[in-house]
Amino acid sequence: LSPVCLGSLRRAASINAEYMGNNAKFKDDGTISGDASETALVKFSNPQYGNNIKEFRGVHPKKHGIPFNSSNKWQVSIHDRPDSEAAVVVLKGAPERVLDYCDEYLYDGKTLPLTDDVRQTITDGVINLGKKGERVLGFCHLELSPEEFPPDHMFQGDSREKANFPFGRENEKGLVFIGLMSMIDPPRPGVPQAVRRCQTAGIKVIMVTGDHPITAKAIAQKVDYP
Repeated sequence: LSPVCLGSLRRAASINAEYMGNNAKFKDDGTISGDASETALVKFSNPQYGNNIKEFRGVHPKKHGIPFNSSNKWQVSIHDRPDSEAAVVVLKGAPERVLDYCDEYLYDGKTLPLTDDVRQTITDGVINLGKKGERVLGFCHLELSPEEFPPDHMFQGDSREKANFPFGRENEKGLVFIGLMSMIDPPRPGVPQAVRRCQTAGIKVIMVTGDHPITAKAIAQKVDYP
């Protein structure tokens, strides 16, 4: 991963991670609390900004956002930039959804067409990570034209269909795929034993998860779930 791509990925994670229902928040002592996935994203990004990601977020104020939900499987926010009048759209979510909204990708600092072959390579990567039991998120962004979206533009919309900014819809500019991040969220100690005891007692165990089916299957195998 080139420094440019890594920087863009970390920027996306940094400013986008703040805006989820149970998000990552900084405590007075400098530690981070909140949603496990959001916290992981912040911890990954923080070193790039001199461990002062809070200040970095401060100069990228949010102009608008649509929160994550189980139907969308994505979350999007729009931010000002300190070095430009152009706002930036940042989206993260299930890789398959993210890819659907993109028509270009970032590679070695260059924006290139997102061909079917590249899409398949990315999808293969998601599958391979999922088989390891890792939770995978896709990231993309789009720097908006300041002429079309000036600083005083009022961004609106609570869904992809109603958004008044580019969102990779039909006959519309797509977003730029940045990359994937995967996280390990291992089962808690004692879960395999608890599953086995339930099975021995004749109790039917049901696994409920929002993870990708491939990831869910790998986790189920780790806890001896049939």
